[in-house]
Amino acid sequence: MFAFQRSDRIVSLFTAIRECMPHAHFLALTTSPNAMRELLRREDLGKTDYTVLSVPHAEVPRWLAAADLGISVAGWAKAGVS
Repeated sequence: MFAFQRSDRIVSLFTAIRECMPHAHFLALTTSPNAMRELLRREDLGKTDYTVLSVPHAEVPRWLAAADLGISVAGWAKAGVS
């Protein structure tokens, strides 16, 4: 995972969402699945609370289209989000 992706903040956002929506499920599409799983484990999320997949970049839009909420952080660094 790259620092500009701010995966830690996305996981924190998900934990906040879970407070309002206890049945929410986190789907991570990443090129670093093991690092993402470790981050999720550190946040005390159970294995049934999330799915981590490594998919080709061309398939990402299909996965996001199937989601209720999607966050893509690729452009955050350019936008000045920290």
